[in-house]
Amino acid sequence: MERHSPRRPALVSCGLVCASVFVEPASAEVGGAADPSFVLHERPLLTVVTIFVIGTALVLVSPEYTEDVTDTILEEPGSSFGAGLLGLFSLFGLAVILVLSRIGVVLLVPIAFGIVVVGVIGYLTAGRVVGETWPAALAVATVLGGLFSVIPVLGTIGGLVVLTLGLGGVIVHWQRGGGREGGAGRSGGGEVRMPGS
Repeated sequence: MERHSPRRPALVSCGLVCASVFVEPASAEVGGAADPSFVLHERPLLTVVTIFVIGTALVLVSPEYTEDVTDTILEEPGSSFGAGLLGLFSLFGLAVILVLSRIGVVLLVPIAFGIVVVGVIGYLTAGRVVGETWPAALAVATVLGGLFSVIPVLGTIGGLVVLTLGLGGVIVHWQRGGGREGGAGRSGGGEVRMPGS
C-alpha cells in the first residue's frame, strides 16, 4: 500500500497561501463564507508586508532588471497583458499536471513564490506611474496592494490585472533578450528613469 508523504499537504498549503496574496479566494466573495476578520485585517497586512519586503528586495538586489521590466510594461502594456494571460493559462495547466503527478507537487511552492514576485513587479509598475523614485513607487505599490485586498470583486480584478501585467512584462523582457544595451539603471539619488526619457 502506497504511503503518502506528510509533507505534501504542508507544501501545497504553503503554495496556496503565497498565491492567495494577490488572488482572493472565491469563497471570500461567494456565499460570504470567508472570515470577515481575515479579509479586513490579516489579509491586507499580509499583502502590504509581502509587497514591501519583496519590492524592497527587488529594488536593492536587482534595480536595473526591475526597472527594465517595469519599463517594458509601461511602454507596451498590451503586449505585456497578452503575454501574461498566456503565461497564467500555461502555469495553471502546469500546476494541474504537477498535482496529478504527485511527485511534481513539491514544485508548486517555487511556482507560487514566482507568482508572488511577478505580482510585486506589477504593483511596482503601477507605483512608477505616480512615483518618480523607488521609495515613492514602493509606497504607492504597497498602498494599492492593501486597497485591492479589502475591496470585493473590483479589488480581485485589479489584483489579477496587476499580476497578469507583471508576468507578461517578465515574459516580454525575457523574449527580447533581457535588458537594454548599456545597462541603464537607476540614476543617482534613488530616482528611476521614466519611459521615454
